[in-house]
Amino acid sequence: MSPTWHKDISNNGVLYYCQPSKKFNSEKVAGFDLDWTIIRPEIGKLFPISMDDWCFAYKMDKIHEYFKNGYKIVIFTNQKGSFQGKGNVSFEDFQERWFKILECLKVPAYIVASTQSDFNRKPSDRMWKFVEKNLNGDVKIDKNASFYVGDAAGRPNDHSECDIKFAINIGIKFMTPEEFFEGSTKFPFETLKSKLLGFNPKKYMEGISNIEKINHNSWHLIKEGLTEPTLRVIVMVGSPASGKTSLTHQLLQVDKNRKWHIYSLDLEGTKKKLKTKLSKMLSETSDGAIIDATNATIDTREEWIQTVKAVDPKIDVWCVYVNVPKDLTFHLNKLRGIRKEIDPEYYSKNVPTVAINAYWKKFQAPTTEENFGKIIEFDFEPIFKNKEEKKQFMTWL
Repeated sequence: MSPTWHKDISNNGVLYYCQPSKKFNSEKVAGFDLDWTIIRPEIGKLFPISMDDWCFAYKMDKIHEYFKNGYKIVIFTNQKGSFQGKGNVSFEDFQERWFKILECLKVPAYIVASTQSDFNRKPSDRMWKFVEKNLNGDVKIDKNASFYVGDAAGRPNDHSECDIKFAINIGIKFMTPEEFFEGSTKFPFETLKSKLLGFNPKKYMEGISNIEKINHNSWHLIKEGLTEPTLRVIVMVGSPASGKTSLTHQLLQVDKNRKWHIYSLDLEGTKKKLKTKLSKMLSETSDGAIIDATNATIDTREEWIQTVKAVDPKIDVWCVYVNVPKDLTFHLNKLRGIRKEIDPEYYSKNVPTVAINAYWKKFQAPTTEENFGKIIEFDFEPIFKNKEEKKQFMTWL
């Protein structure tokens, strides 16, 4: 009879877990990825072609040794594809496969599986946190004595970096399967870590001590400028997923004495329609306008200036530049996508990667030679609503 699987649904998403018949709690955890670390397809394909298409990827003797030395054996696996029938393996098949793996492994191992693109998925540390809180009794896990083994380590032929980042996000030692099972020294952890790609939130947070001051000065300039009767148009500049639109809506709240309108290509559809609507508003009212678009190039920004000056040369046009590094925009975009997966009502859409790359390929930083009355720069300032939001941001994805 197969062991019982359980489903956990939380604000972080959905995960499945299975405990062995002989439960075992310990302050030391030996964690492992499943596919291409514990098992691999026997026939030689990348994905299994049936429930029975698996074999151990290495000799499991070392796992037996660690269990005998008091380690709790836990498998942490991303299984979105398998649980949705990828490779002709259904969830029921996966359950049966795990039962057979346990029989052959001959060690009481736990397994925790993330089945969606949510905050439970590696490299997030949510599955580890779940084990700490729910599957280890009252025993506190010693991270210094624990470790994690996985094949996704960012090496040239690896499919991703999620396993090594998983260990880093937890704060435990990481080893490749070759290192753990075979004693290989080809890819030491520090070397792998130094070559990892993507945005490292911890490193970023260590270097932003002056951002609050920079943005404070920027807000001071904005508040002064919006009281000037000639300033009626603000041209936004910033990458998709940089927080530009959120900043735009904050700007609306600054000047209570004038009505401000947001003009967005996302809403108007075409630049021609937007220009026509903008010109009409400027000629008929004393309202202000904020152009919410990426405006990556000098030529694009010049078009807006010319449109405004054609209505009235005295109207002042300022530029608000959201200065967010490229790797940070990708990080913020990934967070959007994950939140959208677990909360369909989440308002920020995930931006296609190609759109972000296109922006940075043509981007020209705003300069004082562009006929703007003033250029005001805002750096990304991480402001969190709660501890959970900060935890999500601090995950190295």
